[in-house]
This record gives sequence, structure tokens and C-alpha cells, in this order.
Amino acid sequence: MYYFICRPTISGMLTGIYDAWDFALRIKNPAGAKVADTSRGTVHEEDARGNAGHDLLRLVVDGGFRFRDYSKFIDVLPNEVKAEQVSQTIARKLGDEVHDFCLTAMLSSAKDRADILYRFLLYAFGIGSTAIEHTERPYVRRLRTYYQNVQREGALLYGFPGFTRHAGPLGEIYVSRIRPKNNVLDLIARHFINQRPQDTFLIYDERRCTYVLHIPGLPPQSGYQVLFPPVFVPRRSRPTGQPEPASLTPCSDPMEAIWTLVDQSVHDSEHETANIAIHLLRGA
Repeated sequence: MYYFICRPTISGMLTGIYDAWDFALRIKNPAGAKVADTSRGTVHEEDARGNAGHDLLRLVVDGGFRFRDYSKFIDVLPNEVKAEQVSQTIARKLGDEVHDFCLTAMLSSAKDRADILYRFLLYAFGIGSTAIEHTERPYVRRLRTYYQNVQREGALLYGFPGFTRHAGPLGEIYVSRIRPKNNVLDLIARHFINQRPQDTFLIYDERRCTYVLHIPGLPPQSGYQVLFPPVFVPRRSRPTGQPEPASLTPCSDPMEAIWTLVDQSVHDSEHETANIAIHLLRGA
């Protein structure tokens, strides 16, 4: 069995899907089947149902997996070009509605979400967008459950974001500190960017130490920084690369750090967000 270890981000999981699909088709055709057409910017769309190569691999999210004997592990580094190719293929083959459905479900905290999406795409690319209604299939039911959990938690935070207003050298900024179970920061940010485009605001996920900063007229900025005292999840579910608790020191003055982020964004008009979720969700 081959395990593809993906980073717990949309970009990381879509990259894992690209690499796993490529690997499975090469197992089927060792001579070197063409599995990606980079000139068109899409991944190969061969109906892989019945291909034994796909049954020999699993996608797992880094931080929520226990290593097993007699298996091979492939570490997947996020690649936005590959992720965009997978995203475009999903949107073109299955439509924007299913595309948004899949990426929203990937914001879940479920450990097997990447593999469930992979199994769903194997099935859906063969029969089309109606695959999302075939709830008799286990991976379809689980994908729908993940989507509903994310939407439910996001809806709760839409109404109670907990914004506090702060005045500073560059005007006013609204700051919200959230602690969601699922990684719904991108979903919430997209909602408030649409609802409050005229406001400068920062939404901070205390559990994951990530933020999204919105400034009117500029692309949203996202990143990882310890602004407030972090709330840690158990070691087994913490993504690799996140520092140990002892090495995380909150800013002595969180608002000063936030205004520094605002100042950097204002003076960098060419800044583009690295948060692929906001770009890939078609409703953004």
C-alpha cells in the first residue's frame, strides 16, 4: 500500500490528488502513460474505475495518521500549479456547484477527507455531476456529511463573529478571534469580504494561529503568525511544521503586530494572497 501524506490545506490536498492519480496511472501503464496535459492546464480525465492502481494507494492528511509497517510513504509538497489544474478539471467536468461543494468539504477536520474526495472524483469523473446525489455510496455520504458540518459551523460564525473595533494610525480595524473545530477561516473570510467590502478587518483562528486580513481595494492577505496566545490541539492532529507549544510566544502587543501587517499590505499594492481556497471557491 502506498500512502500519500498531504498537507492539511486545500492546496496540499489537491496536490496530493494530482500526484496520486498520476502515480496510479503509471502503475497501470509502466511504459509512461501521459497523465497530465500542462499545456491545457488540466489533469488527465480517464475514467479510472476498475483500475487496480488506485486501490493500492491512500491519501492521508499530515498530522492525523499513524505509520504502518509494510507500506510506502510519499510526502506531498503543496504545488499551486498542480492544485489549480485539479480545481479546473473538477469545475469543467462536474460544474461550479460540485466544485464548491468539494472544496468546502475539504475544510472539514476529518482525517480521511483527502482520500474521500479522491474516491469521489474517481467515481464522479466517470458519470458526471449527478454523482453527488448517489448517497448509496459511502464516500458520497461522507463527503456530504463533511460539507454539512463545515457549513453548519460557518453559519454559526456568520452571525456571531465577535468583531471588536480598534482605532490606530491607519484608521479603524475590526478584529475577530475565532476557535472553530473545522478549518472554516477561508469560508468565513469570503462571507465577510462580500458582506463588508468597505471595512478593514482581520479574522484570527486561535486554534491554528492563522489569519485573513482584508483591506478595501486590496487582495485578501492570509498567513500564519502567533498574534494572541494559541489554543493547541492534541499532538496527533497538529499539522507537521507547526512549532511546539514552548516555542510559540504571542506578540507582546498583538494590535501593534496587526497594524504592522496592515501597513505592509498598504505599501505592497502587488501583494497576492497565497490562500488558494479563496481563489478556487467560485463564489468568491
